[in-house]
Amino acid sequence: MKRGFLKTKTTRSDPVAVNTVEASKDIEEPVKIPIAPTKEPEVPSLGKISQSFNFVVTTLRNGPRSSPTICLFYPGTKEAVTERLKGCGFHPELDTVDGTIDTVIKNALGQGRGIFAGKDFHPGDHIYSERPIIVIPEVIVEGPVKRGLDFYLELLVSRLSPTARSEFLGLHNCKSGDPQDLVGIFNTNSLDIGRLPGEYDGMYAGICIYLSHFNHSCSPNALHRWDQDTFAFYVTASRPIAAGEQIFIGYCGNSPRAERQRQMSEKYAFACTCTSCILPKDLSARSDIRRKIIDSANQALAKQHQHHERDLKIWAANPSLPDDHILKPARFIMQLLEEEPFIDFEETLWLSMAEVACKALCALSDRPGTVELAQKASAYAKIVKYKDDAGWGKVVAAPEKTVWWGVRTKLAN
Repeated sequence: MKRGFLKTKTTRSDPVAVNTVEASKDIEEPVKIPIAPTKEPEVPSLGKISQSFNFVVTTLRNGPRSSPTICLFYPGTKEAVTERLKGCGFHPELDTVDGTIDTVIKNALGQGRGIFAGKDFHPGDHIYSERPIIVIPEVIVEGPVKRGLDFYLELLVSRLSPTARSEFLGLHNCKSGDPQDLVGIFNTNSLDIGRLPGEYDGMYAGICIYLSHFNHSCSPNALHRWDQDTFAFYVTASRPIAAGEQIFIGYCGNSPRAERQRQMSEKYAFACTCTSCILPKDLSARSDIRRKIIDSANQALAKQHQHHERDLKIWAANPSLPDDHILKPARFIMQLLEEEPFIDFEETLWLSMAEVACKALCALSDRPGTVELAQKASAYAKIVKYKDDAGWGKVVAAPEKTVWWGVRTKLAN
């Protein structure tokens, strides 16, 4: 529906309506405290498929300096993806070289090659963006013809340009030493895309050439995410990165050290030696506890989204409850996330706690506290959303204009 389609019409013969419209222009809209994005439902590796189907191979044309994206889709995905990209204004000029002028590939001690910063990056800064050269379902159902992942990878790779094919075959393969082992190259370098538009609700994966050179850390200083609207991966700084420092992304989730080590060994055939994994035993145990608490808070996020405003109003109207009744638990989770170097920004937990804490600070008419929190939330939102701070900058500029300002004082009296 187009914006404004159902607006009420007014006529010159209706002075009341005209005056109402003119008066409404003078009423300033309140500043909205940004609502944290809800946690995305978990996408299964294999989605629902019909009894009989044929895979669809299609090509997405990219910029003049970029290789096309060769895609293998389950039925219905091609049409849905094409429609989505048209609606979002697909930008074919986004090139795979975007960002490489500010980064460099070079040898990394004990890690093969890695990507290093060519300049200083601040949290929320865009580092790199790239469209994959291959997109394929994470799980291939063989069907009656018994064609597996190896067959379809060979088909897709054969459609790459000679340059892109050579670059693909030159990617690291931790599964075997065979340069023609396409499945091994795929399993070593593929990145989760998640669900694509269409009926198929399973996971897709993509292969990028430059992005494949980002090494792993359980305490990464950058976040990589998939953007459906531009059909590309983006890498954004999640912590300050100095020029010359290696840029790391995370390959695994927010698990305790033993589980992370197992995952890295099974999937990538290496023992992680990042700053989190080489902590002394006592500090490692504390890190594991923090991660478990963070995971529990993530699990409770849906319930919080449903009830936090009700809880805020109950607290605001009850002077017997301490001023930090709402702030204390929110700040506790935020502090854990900041103490633990790995922050799973995709889970949006920090921003959810920030939303609650900001409303409480506004209710207490705490301008310095609100501005400080909103400034930090603005930077965090840019990390998640890439350049868009979701409206936190407006809170920084005018916290008094939020509907929560002074509510604690008003309701308590």
